[in-house]
Amino acid sequence: MAASDTEKMILIERLDRALEAKNKIVQRAKDDSLVYLHAAETAVAAGVCGYFEGRTGRQNLVDGIPLDFAIAAGGFGLGFFGLGKEAAGHAYAVGSGGLAVYSYKWGKEMGQKMSAPAALPAAAASGQLQGGLTDAELARLVQASRQL
Repeated sequence: MAASDTEKMILIERLDRALEAKNKIVQRAKDDSLVYLHAAETAVAAGVCGYFEGRTGRQNLVDGIPLDFAIAAGGFGLGFFGLGKEAAGHAYAVGSGGLAVYSYKWGKEMGQKMSAPAALPAAAASGQLQGGLTDAELARLVQASRQL
């Protein structure tokens, strides 16, 4: 029993659709795996910064340039100017790791500065506040309020 030309065409069309579907699945898996690879590259860059600082006890490479900033600048510079489209994604991921560490340190420093008490004016340091009360007068006011 021989298949007709119409049946052959239908089978060939089904085979083409199945191959097309398989190719889409393979491409999607490849694209999805890049997300995880880029996350790993970002984490490795941040880990290298931490390892360097922990191992050497310093944050700067040469001339006061922090390692994390150098990694960020290098990664983004290579990605933007020096590499092709596919390789640029990897450079951006590494640069993001350096930028994350640099931003964390900057934020931590700002937070520490903001939580520190403000410096007192010279009049307050000498015992006289701007309102004109000395430490002794404040102590009398506190004593009087306790008697109420």
